[in-house]
Amino acid sequence: MKKFLVVVLILIMALCLVACGGSDDATSDTSDAALTSSGDNSDTAVDSDDGISLGKKEMSITPAAGWERMEAAVVPQYENVDGRAPGGMVILTVDPQMDDDHVAYAQDLLKNTFPSATFSDTANTTVDGMDALQYTMTYDVSGLVLMQKYTYIIQDSYVYSIACSALEKDFGAVSDDFDTMINSLVLK
Repeated sequence: MKKFLVVVLILIMALCLVACGGSDDATSDTSDAALTSSGDNSDTAVDSDDGISLGKKEMSITPAAGWERMEAAVVPQYENVDGRAPGGMVILTVDPQMDDDHVAYAQDLLKNTFPSATFSDTANTTVDGMDALQYTMTYDVSGLVLMQKYTYIIQDSYVYSIACSALEKDFGAVSDDFDTMINSLVLK
């Protein structure tokens, strides 16, 4: 049980680092007040049952079989509940674009936090008819080897992200689930 909790905490920390970009800027505020606001403020994220929206754009996915939304999560998060990947999760985030090369920016943040991190080549892909960038990261934290798959869609100066994580040994068992959820993304 302790190992499971450590994995979950490490994954959340890594995913939040990239999502927030380490910025103290008010536009990356993820406090309860920012997440429950409504209206047309384009710098306010609004969490809903279906996804997360920023201004008039909403990002949502359909969870694969064996995955459920985590009810207490601040941003939409889905966890594996059928036992194939204990601690496996998918997190949706929306943030202002911090740099022209978001992948390099995100990977620099991750490498500074997790010195053992290695990255796959970044691939161009399409999600919901939009161009997207995708790569995987593998890293070791206290003997636990984790793997994450990041997908970024950059639209109108915002980065819509899907981060999929699991222990490296479990990643193959849920890789198709991750692809199913990524490809179910709708940005409207």
